[in-house]
Amino acid sequence: MAVHLFRLAAIARNNQRNRGMGPPVIGRLPRPTALYALSGITLDSTGAPLGSCTTKLFRTDTDVKVAEQTSDATTGAFTFYADLGTAYYVVAFNNGNPAGVSLNTLVVAVA
Repeated sequence: MAVHLFRLAAIARNNQRNRGMGPPVIGRLPRPTALYALSGITLDSTGAPLGSCTTKLFRTDTDVKVAEQTSDATTGAFTFYADLGTAYYVVAFNNGNPAGVSLNTLVVAVA
């Protein structure tokens, strides 16, 4: 993960002594991550929308579940918010039974 250096605002030395604060700190914080939409539709074996499926988003590199939601009852649509440049896959369940899995190379696109 990319990081950048920062310097906390310097506090006048007399204020530091009076408040018991140490010298200014130089540290490393993760750069804020921009999130983008990763959308899809749950479908049955005939290609018709399959609504109310539990959809789970996993990172491909770690197989860690990132998010979970239920697809739209009518259209089967779902949307996750994901990091740019990270690969994901989606697993769908219908009434607790596995309903399908996506490719494991899903990435968000910037329009």
